[in-house]
Amino acid sequence: LKLRHIKIGDFLFPSTKEFLHNSSIFRDSQNVLHFPVLFLYEEHRRTDFIRDFSELDDFEVHLRDMFSGDTFCDWDEEKKYKWDHLDIYFIANVVEPIKGRGSGKRKRKIKVRRTTILKKVLEFPEYVVPGIPMFYVVVDGSKFKEEFLKRPMSYFLIFKTT
Repeated sequence: LKLRHIKIGDFLFPSTKEFLHNSSIFRDSQNVLHFPVLFLYEEHRRTDFIRDFSELDDFEVHLRDMFSGDTFCDWDEEKKYKWDHLDIYFIANVVEPIKGRGSGKRKRKIKVRRTTILKKVLEFPEYVVPGIPMFYVVVDGSKFKEEFLKRPMSYFLIFKTT
């Protein structure tokens, strides 16, 4: 991880630690890293855990598989969660790295293009993985997205996991 400039920090939420009991970061035979990843759908207070997200996968491949538009999650009563209507965000500097120093920059939401590969996000200088990579998924053009973007960073509290 250090060679790839990927920084790992404490877990943002204590419950996310439980996801690692059945999954972990691993390197395949081509030297490609695979990560467990968490998608958060805060509008519905739901999550999706992706056990194996290759660092070379873009976000679109997972969103297409999960939100094809042919079937919908039971919590998506309005049927608005379709892969090509979803925006992805991460929070930069939300936790401090366990080893090394943080960037010293403020916490902020950063939009990720669906065509971006995971590796590019993980190597972003201001991204510290909060235990496992976590991404907020919102519907583009929705009222909730507006609310999400307006939320102060103090809303995204850091919980200690000791």
